[in-house]
Amino acid sequence: PLIFAGPGIPSGVRTDALVYLLDIFPTLCDLTGTPVPASVEGRSMAAAFRDPGVPVRDSLYFAYCDRHRAVRKGRHKLIEYVVDQRHSMTQLFDLVHDPWELTNLAGSPAHSDTLADLRGEMVRLRDEWDDRATTWGNTFWDHCNFA
Repeated sequence: PLIFAGPGIPSGVRTDALVYLLDIFPTLCDLTGTPVPASVEGRSMAAAFRDPGVPVRDSLYFAYCDRHRAVRKGRHKLIEYVVDQRHSMTQLFDLVHDPWELTNLAGSPAHSDTLADLRGEMVRLRDEWDDRATTWGNTFWDHCNFA
């Protein structure tokens, strides 16, 4: 959870907008009328304060060392694991029906399109965040067998 309060922020408004901590600085700039420096990669959340339906980001990319990468998009979350430089496990969760992430849907043929979409999004975000200098670089993805 992330909580904002203060001038220009409506009280009691809740949003499910996807954000990173790096979005806080441009949000504060936006709220105070301060120009956002060009070097800032974050996005302002101020519009989502006024209208909870306004998205800040379509998806989020998560990383933990060289062991896993994850992506959250819409109601789904995909996690790919690597052990000893090899793909070891895939987890796919429907966060609306399974917020505690107890039921892995990755092996379900009914979710193969979602799995493919999220893997594509993971690669796109890997490139956007320049996360190629790790196990998760192009070589890994090119040779990974997601069976």
